[in-house]
Amino acid sequence: MITKSDITDKTLQALENIIGYKPTLGTMLRTMRECEDMSLTEFAKILKTTPQKLCDIEKGRRIISPKMAAEFARLLDDSPDFFVVQCLQDELERNKIDVEIDVKRKRNNFFHHQHAHAAA
Repeated sequence: MITKSDITDKTLQALENIIGYKPTLGTMLRTMRECEDMSLTEFAKILKTTPQKLCDIEKGRRIISPKMAAEFARLLDDSPDFFVVQCLQDELERNKIDVEIDVKRKRNNFFHHQHAHAAA
């Protein structure tokens, strides 16, 4: 499966050159699904959503929340960073707000997460 380590700025720029527009989270999900030769139904099951919702996301008719983007990343065993940033960027683009998102992960997030699991 394609992972965040495979998705770089260079990859995104190459995809934009091929498709002729800036890729969205939906575009990236569709590309991941098609590279794995999966149907909408199969990929939707992995993402715990319906094929109809996934189709809407892929086609840009539905923008998902950052929480859902992070959940999709978790379900795909990927880092949420790219997914969350891309969904926020999609929302800005949709509203014609000329701002680019650049997110930095909180330092204590990893340690808090590890502590919570150790205590359980």
